[in-house]
Amino acid sequence: MKRFVLSILCFAWVLCFAHLGQAKVELLAKTNGTVASGSNSSNDSGDTCASQGYHRTALDCNGVLLEPCSGNSTYYKFCCPTGYKYTKEQCGDKIRSTDNCHGYYKCD
Repeated sequence: MKRFVLSILCFAWVLCFAHLGQAKVELLAKTNGTVASGSNSSNDSGDTCASQGYHRTALDCNGVLLEPCSGNSTYYKFCCPTGYKYTKEQCGDKIRSTDNCHGYYKCD
């Protein structure tokens, strides 16, 4: 009986650590507040950026483009409404409201 209980505990321990190894944390807003305003030079056709989740371009965004792809700076991760381009730290006590766009805020 002790072997059975020990086997179950070992199996549960292995499953827990296997699950923890797959855990992933992704921050949406960086503290440096990477914001871009237009197109820059590109050295990637966009396929690599698209596969990494960078789908926004200046053609399909009427607001602010946020977080450019490092392989092709014409692709961005987010498109937020006009004015939502500052981190909470950058706004300080001048945050217009508590609503945000992927962690970016409007400041007064």
